[in-house]
Amino acid sequence: MAKRQQSVSVKQIAETLGLSPSTVSMVLNNRSGEFRIAESTSQRVLLTAQELGYRSSETRVKRKKRGFGKTIVVTFCPHNFEKGPMSSFYEGFYRFMKEQSDHYETIIFPFELGLLKQKMSFISKDFMAGAIMMALTEEDLEFLENTKFDVPIVLYNRTAKGYCSVLTDDYAVGNSAMEHFIKRGHERFAIVSPNYSSRALSLRSTGYWDKLRSSGLESKGAVALPVTIGDDSDAGGYAATKELLQGDALPSALFVPSDNMISGVLRCLKEHNVSIPGELEIISYGDKPVNSIVTPSITSFVPPSREMSYNSAKLLHSFIESGTFTDTARLSFESTCIFRESCPE
Repeated sequence: MAKRQQSVSVKQIAETLGLSPSTVSMVLNNRSGEFRIAESTSQRVLLTAQELGYRSSETRVKRKKRGFGKTIVVTFCPHNFEKGPMSSFYEGFYRFMKEQSDHYETIIFPFELGLLKQKMSFISKDFMAGAIMMALTEEDLEFLENTKFDVPIVLYNRTAKGYCSVLTDDYAVGNSAMEHFIKRGHERFAIVSPNYSSRALSLRSTGYWDKLRSSGLESKGAVALPVTIGDDSDAGGYAATKELLQGDALPSALFVPSDNMISGVLRCLKEHNVSIPGELEIISYGDKPVNSIVTPSITSFVPPSREMSYNSAKLLHSFIESGTFTDTARLSFESTCIFRESCPE
């Protein structure tokens, strides 16, 4: 009786092709798409394996059925990871995922602000089932509007033509901040803002100034000081505030639409002996933990991050399950204001 020929190993195939055993293994286990292995390389591996008599094991068959099509990629700016509302975002996101009977692989996929286009090759059904995208600049949104993808995409706190969104009402945030300042009797208003382009930032500022214009206070002597901008950081907040203080008039009401700048704003004001809230009252957006720790504590709007991320995951899940998606969904959530020492209620 003839002796059964021993099965060809992955290592033998790799040596024949001059490839690494890991690359060959990925192809043979139907994971070439997941690891972005070139189609030509995959075909070479499969053809050589067939010619050498390679036999798939039961384990490999099971891996083929694993289904990497159920992967959700969450994109965000890496250098904003420690600044943004990521913790709150993932609380809501994972709360929804735990409620599902299906298993989802989740990947945190970093990209550089304004350069989402560099990750275009990954935004494909070959790599994922759908994506939630956040921290997008105007350049990123323009890229999305001019590109068609074969997977559903949900935008977190951003809007773009052709995409559905889950967002907070940023215009109402600015509007409410000015409304409260007016209620407090202020007449000189200012903004310290990040230096990057963002629809959300623009809406907060627009809502702020629109409320002042509609109030009629400018005809009675109220002053809107020029917006000062800086990097979205402690250093940027310090530099922008220093520029503001070098102007001809000191504001009595300051709106900071990004909490990433607030520590720098406070440092600069204290160094210049500006009393808070005596000479200047402050309202910010984001409500980072530091706002309740610093002295004086900072009045701030709280974005409903957990609720928004929960509904982002829920919306994306519905698209993935149905196999269809719409670009008309707009889920809007209201921010709430937490009043503290920098601007009492």
